[in-house]
Amino acid sequence: NAFGGCKGLTGNFFLPSSLFYLGLNVFEECDKIQGFIVNADNTTFQYANGILTDISQFTIKRCIVSKSGEYIIPSDIMFIDNSAFSNCEKLTSITIPESVLSIGKRAFFNCTGLMDVFVKSAIPIDLSDTKSAFELVKKSDCILHVPKGAATAYKNAEVWNEFGNIIEN
Repeated sequence: NAFGGCKGLTGNFFLPSSLFYLGLNVFEECDKIQGFIVNADNTTFQYANGILTDISQFTIKRCIVSKSGEYIIPSDIMFIDNSAFSNCEKLTSITIPESVLSIGKRAFFNCTGLMDVFVKSAIPIDLSDTKSAFELVKKSDCILHVPKGAATAYKNAEVWNEFGNIIEN
């Protein structure tokens, strides 16, 4: 929570070459950050297309809240950090590849514009410890797209079963 709740942080946030770790919820409720500038010598973090990733830990750390439309998580990502996409109200579609092993608390909190979640894994990610992962997402309207033959598993999985529309693709 280093900068958690710092609503006065605006503009681009600079990450120096010496920075190699960002803890959980570091940018929670920092809704005015417009982007990140990562020093060219920093070998840990990468910022592209509105997404800050920790490439050494294969983790999405933060999405800027102005991100809109669809986002396909790269297949080298294994973890979605706590609050990574929180308050990204303009995000309409997210694709979660099979490589993702865990989704953090409040990862998609208040993503009210989310209409489609595409999950590529036939086995639901266990969200029993991160029940708030999709908190305030309009799960009754949002369509959860799962692999063919996986609908029953998702309908029986905690949190995933809250989606009103589960469709096999």
